[in-house]
Amino acid sequence: MTQRRNEAAYFDEKRGNIYYQSVEEITDVVNSNLESQNDPNNGFTTDRTMRKIADIPVSVFHPWANKIGYYRMDKMDRWRSMRLFLKEHPEYSTVTALKHDTVNQGHIVVK
Repeated sequence: MTQRRNEAAYFDEKRGNIYYQSVEEITDVVNSNLESQNDPNNGFTTDRTMRKIADIPVSVFHPWANKIGYYRMDKMDRWRSMRLFLKEHPEYSTVTALKHDTVNQGHIVVK
C-alpha cells in the first residue's frame, strides 16, 4: 500500500508570506483497515503478544495528538484518548471492537 502525498509551497510577494500545502490520499489506508477488520486473528500477531488496533496516517494523527496534548499524557489517558478517537473515526480502526478498558502492561506504539 502506498500513500500518495502532494506538497507545494507558495510565496505571496505582496504580503511576504510563505504558504505550505500538503494533501495526502488516504483512501488506500481506509480500504486496508476495512479489510483488516475481517481478519480472523482480530489484529493479534501469531504469538498474540501484540495487537494492531489502528492504522492512522501521520497527517491525521499528529494534528489531533497536538490538539489534545496526547504526547504529554500518561499511558492510561493516551489509551482513553485513542479509544475515543477510534470511536469517532472508525475508518482508522483495524479491529471491529476494543473490549479492554485499560492498557494491560502494554504500550501504544505510534510509527
